[in-house]
Amino acid sequence: MGEGAIRYRHCLPTQASRRRSIYGPSQGVVVPQNKCLKLIKALYGLRQAPKAWDQALDNALSEMNFKQIKSDACVHENSDASIIILIYVDDEILAARIRKSAQKVISELSNRFRVREMSGSMFLGIELVEFASGLRLSQKRYVDDILKRFNMIDAKLSETLYLDVESGDEDGNERTQAPYREAIGCLTYLTSCTRPDIL
Repeated sequence: MGEGAIRYRHCLPTQASRRRSIYGPSQGVVVPQNKCLKLIKALYGLRQAPKAWDQALDNALSEMNFKQIKSDACVHENSDASIIILIYVDDEILAARIRKSAQKVISELSNRFRVREMSGSMFLGIELVEFASGLRLSQKRYVDDILKRFNMIDAKLSETLYLDVESGDEDGNERTQAPYREAIGCLTYLTSCTRPDIL
């Protein structure tokens, strides 16, 4: 199985946005009277920049015989070469049956955009571990970070956590100031990526 992960250095190609836009000059730029500036490149921070990037990448992938799958617009496949590409903003991961096919796609994309091939087995904080029978996704590092962040590294395992938040704990101590919302947010992210079993 071949795989690769790449990150686009500059997500917006020079002619990414064909739509004409007129903007006022930035501070310090002097424009003669009755003249305006023409934007020839979509820039970060402009409202249409993400759409321009998405269109440019979709067009490039279409020219390379990739099609978006119907259930998820962020996943493209080339069924002829058995390659799947997952896109998240400016990060991309490829999976192919043959490693040369993945390298060819990365090479073609690097001819069109400035890309950086990512090394290692991490993608968006998810560790990818390849086995003969398939691929395992793990967020062990993220779980360790959560435990450190909420001072739970040395916590004892328990089937059910009980704490009366309104009146304090069973010994009559004051209410805890633990950041529950943050902890629940971290755990929700974890369940949506790799650990639905902890719900």
